[in-house]
Amino acid sequence: MAALEREPKVDVHHYPIAADFDSGVLTLEGNVKDIAAKKLALERGGAVARVTGIVDRLKVFAAEHMTDTTQLYFAETATHNSDGGY
Repeated sequence: MAALEREPKVDVHHYPIAADFDSGVLTLEGNVKDIAAKKLALERGGAVARVTGIVDRLKVFAAEHMTDTTQLYFAETATHNSDGGY
């Protein structure tokens, strides 16, 4: 998709994005380097003529691999209230 190839912050040369267009719906799929690149890719895709909807299958590339235990810790920490409850 030319609109994304010209956007250096999205960096499709290092983080390829597959684009599929069907009946006005644009599907973007692949990995992006950060949340800003994901947001920009979706904005640029939505600005293309004839696009009436977007299916977002973009994933933010993890800077480092986290084990299941580490992911569980962060999930529990994020949902735990300061008063000791959930």
